[in-house]
Amino acid sequence: MLDCASEFEDQRLDSTKLKVAIGLPNSRERFGVLAFHILLAKIASVKSVHEFINGASRRGAGASMAQSAPRDGRAPVASRQSASYADPMDSAPLSDTPSARRILVRLGYLGALLTLVVLVGVFAGLGTTLPEVGTTLPGLGTTLPEVAQDPPLYVTFLDVGQGDAVLITSPEGKRALIDAGPGADLGPARWGVDSLDLVIASHPHADHIGGMTQVLGSRPVRFYMDNGQPHTTRTYEVVMKMLQDRPEITYLEAVPRTLQLGSVTLRVLPMPPDPGSNLSVGIIVEYGSFSAFLSGDSERLELQHFVSAQVVPDVTLLKAPHHGSNNGMTESFLNVGAPEVVVISVGSENDYGHPMPIALGAYARFSDQVLRTDRDGEVVVAGYADGRYELFTGDAAHALRWARAGVGADGSVEPTNSTTNSTDPAVGADRRKDEGRK
Repeated sequence: MLDCASEFEDQRLDSTKLKVAIGLPNSRERFGVLAFHILLAKIASVKSVHEFINGASRRGAGASMAQSAPRDGRAPVASRQSASYADPMDSAPLSDTPSARRILVRLGYLGALLTLVVLVGVFAGLGTTLPEVGTTLPGLGTTLPEVAQDPPLYVTFLDVGQGDAVLITSPEGKRALIDAGPGADLGPARWGVDSLDLVIASHPHADHIGGMTQVLGSRPVRFYMDNGQPHTTRTYEVVMKMLQDRPEITYLEAVPRTLQLGSVTLRVLPMPPDPGSNLSVGIIVEYGSFSAFLSGDSERLELQHFVSAQVVPDVTLLKAPHHGSNNGMTESFLNVGAPEVVVISVGSENDYGHPMPIALGAYARFSDQVLRTDRDGEVVVAGYADGRYELFTGDAAHALRWARAGVGADGSVEPTNSTTNSTDPAVGADRRKDEGRK
């Protein structure tokens, strides 16, 4: 058996070559070559088996002749003693025995099957082309259907320094802006955002509403939401005065509710009963199996409230609360949310030490990737309904934004096909409840 195994060793198809050949997609030539090699290997194997069997037969016959050769004209004793037990097939060549013939017949069937495989590979390698998706099959009048892919939701983290500004764009082109830090230049000449269906101020601190007057004063805005807590800063007073002067903007209370932004769902989370200095509006963004958690400067008390209320789902994307501060995360919150991507909106060399090492370490343990606007610049996350996502940062994010908004790299504005309809509510939950409140 050892000699037989070693004799066939060289005829085996190299598994590495097999993997390489199969791993080349859409290559009919590789398939033909692979089938040809398989045929050669099997032919060689069949030939080797046949030669081995016949060789064994000849060696066995030679040994029998040598053993039975008479020394004095009489049959040897051993031959006479075993004559009554002799198999009538022992005198035939080994390759002519029924078992050997069965082996050869089976190998012949295998060779015929492999020949068919070779023919298929040869025809494929001779240039036979399959119709591409979306083309009409000749003579049949049948068109292969094109595989449609749902357009993505875009979540854009604008680089506004030490602050927040997150732009959400639905597949239908409807837009919501959550916070507007002091560097949030959303003018049409730069960003191509000619209108906003919803603006949310997570809380009235300057690093979240410092650019809000520019946002509200440069384009139509349909709905506005904040955390309902008044503030004494000049920035907050100017924003409130602008809202009072814009009666067409409908104020929405930050109560637990569901808002619809095209095919994207925004869920407003319940805030803690005890107000805190950084009490922020918490938003869950959902598009199919893709989800994002955005909650301004939520600190541990509010995050623990969200966890206790069981309103934190398993999310794809997390905007790090409070710019990556240690008090903006808890391990229990991260364990429940289990984000795949964390984006930290933070200014370079800020005076607060954000993001902090402990928070960075926790985000690295609980997520697959951590991005920062101070290092990566603008960050765009394209989320698909099946849960997939794509990440774009820096120049790639800028190029994507220009391509989507119709804004050239030099800032020139091209005509856009905005799907925003001022007569059809973009966010329709409990609208009557909020009418007239400014």
